Amino acid sequence: MSNNRNTKQKSSLPLVMIIVGIFVVAAAVIWVVKANLTPQSAAVPNSTEAVERLNVEDAWEAYQAGDAVFVDTRDSASYAEGHIPGALLIPFEEIENQLSALDPDQQIITYCT
Repeated sequence: MSNNRNTKQKSSLPLVMIIVGIFVVAAAVIWVVKANLTPQSAAVPNSTEAVERLNVEDAWEAYQAGDAVFVDTRDSASYAEGHIPGALLIPFEEIENQLSALDPDQQIITYCT
């Protein structure tokens, strides 16, 4: 009788492993699908080569026309000392989290000096 019980325990182990494997694969598939369906926010470029440079005149002209917004990426103390009139304060560390608050139809002109 004990031999029969050992056989049942041994034979259920592969079934348990298969069930656990199915759950792991299902979780991975769900994770990949969810990651691909989640809307991606605009990302901050990782390098300065990916950023379009504007001269001061073109930046000011775009701002005056309402086509652009200035974003001061310094800290609040520096912003308080002086900034471009109408510029928004979004410290550099917060840029990615705050992009959704900006108008996607406007050009975003950042500065830090």
